[in-house]
Amino acid sequence: MQDVAVQEAVSVFEPNRKHRYAKGSEAYRRMKIKLHGLKAELIADIAKKKGPMLSASDRMSEYGDQAVQSENGRINAGILDIESQELRQIEAALERLEQNKFGLCATCPDDIPENRLEARPWAIKCCECTDKRRLDDGSTMPLRQKGYTNRPRGARKSNPDR
Repeated sequence: MQDVAVQEAVSVFEPNRKHRYAKGSEAYRRMKIKLHGLKAELIADIAKKKGPMLSASDRMSEYGDQAVQSENGRINAGILDIESQELRQIEAALERLEQNKFGLCATCPDDIPENRLEARPWAIKCCECTDKRRLDDGSTMPLRQKGYTNRPRGARKSNPDR
């Protein structure tokens, strides 16, 4: 499903739009370093977890130990799946960064808020578009209730009653 969202992201962007993560900017450089660091950590973590999974069954002799190892293997496989998906998302974010598309919402013309990108640098949608999907799906709490917003820090929400 993430691959579809990444494809959507590519089609919505304006090719020559200037934004805070434009190539050559300080924000671009910092985010590129951050994404490469996250990628390296995940690759090392995945490699570390794959090693024991492959050789542990050879060392088990008792049925109880094998059952425990089998359950641990299933848990590790689930964690590896999540980490592999996160690695693909980070690689896609690096690609968007190189294409000058990083930080732009895939479904609307808004920028993705900086605090959201700091927390999830692979995010492809702004808070409002993510909230729309979450509300449609009936899934977790909307981002605006978690303190994220598309408004810049310090900007006040307009009040039509004033």
